Amino acid sequence: MAVTDVADEKGRGGTSMRWDRVLFVGDAGHRDFAESWSHLRAQSAVEHAVSPEAACELLDAGQASPHLIVVAQVWPGQFCQEQIEALHRAAPLARLVALLGSWCEGEACSGRPWTGVPRVYWHEFKSRVLGGRDASGGWQRVWPLPRTATDPERYDVACRSHSEARRGLVLISAADVLTYGGIAEACGQAGYTVSRFSAAGFESATPMVGGIWDDSSEQAGDRVALRQFASQLRPAPVVALLNFPRHFDDQRARQAGAAIVCGKPFLWDELLAELRSLSPNCDPSADVGHAA
Repeated sequence: MAVTDVADEKGRGGTSMRWDRVLFVGDAGHRDFAESWSHLRAQSAVEHAVSPEAACELLDAGQASPHLIVVAQVWPGQFCQEQIEALHRAAPLARLVALLGSWCEGEACSGRPWTGVPRVYWHEFKSRVLGGRDASGGWQRVWPLPRTATDPERYDVACRSHSEARRGLVLISAADVLTYGGIAEACGQAGYTVSRFSAAGFESATPMVGGIWDDSSEQAGDRVALRQFASQLRPAPVVALLNFPRHFDDQRARQAGAAIVCGKPFLWDELLAELRSLSPNCDPSADVGHAA
């Protein structure tokens, strides 16, 4: 087994997944990867290699026997497909995942992304790779897929997830009706009561779970608006949705009052998982499914 499976405490067949042995390849000290490196070391036995060649040497010498190999790429083209294939040959039973820094945002469109490797950006790593009961359970279904699975096939499998229905009010700040409608529909299917935020104020008898602030084109980078939104909801927490966030975006959003920053694009289950993590005392009432 590549992971340790732990049945969820409700007995619904879901699992938390912990990688027991991990080989991290790349610059573990880079600011894009520091949080991922820290989380890995907290829950797994981790070996480190600065390059795929150094990793292959460890594997060939029997000094590492990983269940998971994380290849951290700072910029597009830092490592090539041949190096990835060498890692596959050196550890054929290990799962490989590409951990991508902010400079790799456009690689899928204009570069040459590696084939046969699931890709996650630095802000997606905790929920998609490390998993856990409060993280994106749907993404954990990706790991048993063969190397030949395509990205659309991975996402199709990841979206077939089920979660507990929730209770409570979620206020949504979005500049346009379509964005609000999409977020509201996903939250509504999860059992939340939703309302669109108005700066004029709001009243509700439903207990507040938190707020979702969308960094859309009309309010992109407007941390003043985020600060005002967060201050009006306080002490209820806020999830900020940012387009391909970089570290300074993440830091500025948190300084403005966001409790959690969720990078776009995301799976609906990832957003709902963040809400669940902020409202652990909201009692579930039924099982519902979500699809991105």
